[in-house]
Amino acid sequence: MSNDKVDTPEYEGWAIVELLGHRRRAGEIRECTIAGKPMLAITIPRKGKDPITQYYSGEAVYGITPCTEETATAVAHSLHWAPPVHVYDLLNDRSAVEEADVVDDQGGRRGKRDPV
Repeated sequence: MSNDKVDTPEYEGWAIVELLGHRRRAGEIRECTIAGKPMLAITIPRKGKDPITQYYSGEAVYGITPCTEETATAVAHSLHWAPPVHVYDLLNDRSAVEEADVVDDQGGRRGKRDPV
């Protein structure tokens, strides 16, 4: 067996991504560089809202399954996903709590119509 490195073409497109912490994300992926480090950008579609982009280091990625846009969108909509901002992060700024898409301490979503 050879120890030669096998170069794989870079993949940009729709995929389901398995991440550290038993998390999955689905969306459009691409490789990018942040602070000189290669990162995976995942643009996640959301029902009735603008998509959100999250960035992960290669070490956090366990698997990438390329798929169609329709499949990635369906999976993204079916996954339990909470925004990375918790209501407690915004307690000092009440207007931000009212405008933000955040999670309360019971995992419930709060937003513009459900101020704390």
